[in-house]
Amino acid sequence: NAVICFVKNMTMSGFTLTQKVSAISPLSAKEDYFDINTYDKTRTQLYESLTELAAKSAGVAKDDVMALLVMSVVEGQKNPGNAVTQDLKWEVKYSRMLGMHVSPTTTINGLVVDTSSGWTLEQWCEILDPLCNA
Repeated sequence: NAVICFVKNMTMSGFTLTQKVSAISPLSAKEDYFDINTYDKTRTQLYESLTELAAKSAGVAKDDVMALLVMSVVEGQKNPGNAVTQDLKWEVKYSRMLGMHVSPTTTINGLVVDTSSGWTLEQWCEILDPLCNA
């Protein structure tokens, strides 16, 4: 069951999505990432779990995704991030420009859409299916 779809080309951290993708994040896995289930896990363990989820649900190569999450080594920097850090910073800046400061505020085609982290698959499909089937 899918939550997110892309209906146009999008490049992020070297991945280019050029087709409609309708299976990115299964809702059934949501609870695996609640605080109560991740509190005692290391960052590496979480990355491992998330890359497995990406491989299973989106068909991307687990090793390719993990390569993006490895901490960058930059001499003299104590907090260098990884290959997706800058993309995340741009997304946060874009969202802040739109007045969004908390999740799960969503944008679709650049417009802010009222959504909720408690939405069911059916609710997501109601708003996304017309865009994915366009």
